[in-house]
Amino acid sequence: MTALHPLLLPLLLAACSSADKVLDSAGTSGTDPSTAATGTHGNDADGPTLRVVTWNLERVGSSGSEQYLAAQQILARLNADIVALNEVDEGESGVLDRFASDLGYTFVEVPSGNPFGDYRNGILTRLPVNDTTTWRSSMLSTDPTANDMTRWPVEVEVVFSGRPVRMLVQHFKSGESSGDMFRRMIDGQRAAQAAAEVTSVPYVIFGGDFNSEIDDPVSSPATWYRAPSGLPSSYILGDDLEEKLEDGLPNSVFSPFLDAGYIDLPATQPDGRDATRDVSQRRLDYLWVSPGLQADTTMTAEVYDARDDANSSLIFSGEAPYREATQDASDHFPVVADLVFPNP
Repeated sequence: MTALHPLLLPLLLAACSSADKVLDSAGTSGTDPSTAATGTHGNDADGPTLRVVTWNLERVGSSGSEQYLAAQQILARLNADIVALNEVDEGESGVLDRFASDLGYTFVEVPSGNPFGDYRNGILTRLPVNDTTTWRSSMLSTDPTANDMTRWPVEVEVVFSGRPVRMLVQHFKSGESSGDMFRRMIDGQRAAQAAAEVTSVPYVIFGGDFNSEIDDPVSSPATWYRAPSGLPSSYILGDDLEEKLEDGLPNSVFSPFLDAGYIDLPATQPDGRDATRDVSQRRLDYLWVSPGLQADTTMTAEVYDARDDANSSLIFSGEAPYREATQDASDHFPVVADLVFPNP
């Protein structure tokens, strides 16, 4: 078990039945900050291991609530170096700060605003942070008036085992109307642009809720040549993407990442299913890695459900959460990846 943060009280994690849940309002950390930059999730002989999690949290919840405490139990168990979050609700920045501090995360990044809706992206980490960026459409487009992303992607650059590593997170537009599909496709174009902006760093991870399944048949239209009617009045497609539409843009949120050379990191539950949303059994949450990470690391990933904790191949911290903790925390499962770097 890794060391507790010296300034925090332990969270009393307990493996117990759904009829006898143990929830505590105190917090735990997973990694001592003095060793956080070297990795503690694998066999040391294999090299330092960076653990990342992407999770649609479905709100943080009020401090001390069942949802809040269940999510803390899950993240304490997973003990990730970087946690990428979707659906941090408007006004939850303060409660997220406490949530993160209880877990020993020393850095929290959530945008102060959002172009559409109340849900925001966020990143927690205990690693040293070099830089952070909230990507707006006007920063990625040649058009300063562009406002064509559903939410703003959040990015941090951390130092891990002496290496700069960048993590980006986005929550893509949901829904199946023509306007929803078009906006999700544009979200994908912009997200890939944001990922391309950090090509000077070879190690880049992109996570989030894509609201689409990579192996689904292509929806109609297969190619977009113009924006559909009925988009929000404040939605302004940037001139750069307007120009690309003239030649056609594929109706896919994934193709821009594939075109940029990013690799989908497959993750499954212990029984082999790849669903990341329990109620629909759809795979909506993904981790993508840059070619440099694929070349220089050994990577494994898993979809975590507390009900399968005993069957997991992950290296854990502390005791197992209660059986229904994942369902009480969110309607999505966290996706966990371990990236093993070569020894220096």
